[in-house]
Amino acid sequence: MTPATTDPTTDLWTVLPQHRPLPPTSGEPHLVELYDSHMPPDSVRVQSNMVISVDGAVAGADGLSRSVSTPADMRVFSVVRSLADAVVVGAQTVRTERLTRMSAKPAHLDQRHARGQAHVPVMVIVTSSGNLPWDRINARGTSPVVVATNTSDPHVLADLNRHADDVLTCDLSPQAVKDALVARGLRRLVCEGGPSVLAQWMDAGLIDEMCLTVSPKLLSTPGAPRLFGQGIVTARDVEVLSLVTDGQSMMYRLKVQTRDSSR
Repeated sequence: MTPATTDPTTDLWTVLPQHRPLPPTSGEPHLVELYDSHMPPDSVRVQSNMVISVDGAVAGADGLSRSVSTPADMRVFSVVRSLADAVVVGAQTVRTERLTRMSAKPAHLDQRHARGQAHVPVMVIVTSSGNLPWDRINARGTSPVVVATNTSDPHVLADLNRHADDVLTCDLSPQAVKDALVARGLRRLVCEGGPSVLAQWMDAGLIDEMCLTVSPKLLSTPGAPRLFGQGIVTARDVEVLSLVTDGQSMMYRLKVQTRDSSR
């Protein structure tokens, strides 16, 4: 997801679990507490973070998620990222959304340090081809970039090792990628998709919480990508943990029933 411009003055309030205002405050302590409220000590959590239009599109006619996002969504988006040890994204989304390394957010630095986290999350790119736009990725930001790939091409691997901070050569199944990240001490993961990656992680039973914004837009864009791409295989129940709104955008946090709660 490409960050849109955040409007820190956007008024928000919770509808669930109880009605209360969420005034814009440096560091967003109320939103941080809400979105981090189901993280037991010494555990692993995978949150997904996506925005959709009312008709289900995750991108507008320009192919970018920022066309769907709103200032209210961006307040929550920034908080969810601030909680992450690592943000997982597919290579196609990196190319389409013109993603770069992430930058540290001064308002969240004290919170991250108190949780024992680095100043900025790790950016994890999942790619089978290794074809990545490094000039764009390195155009700004300071976050480490870890590439997870299953390629065995020595030339591609040499290029990845030249540009990335770390390269994980592994099976690209969601479980294998997750295990490799957890083994490196990255236990708070945020999956930002795109749709195909999100569907794979959901079908693998690895998404613990969906952070999902429904934007008050009808885009009616033919062929626009949908939340889970071609769909998911396994039906699952979800529980609404929280609902935040500005009166227009609806930001849900949904607990997903996984196949194996020990994951």
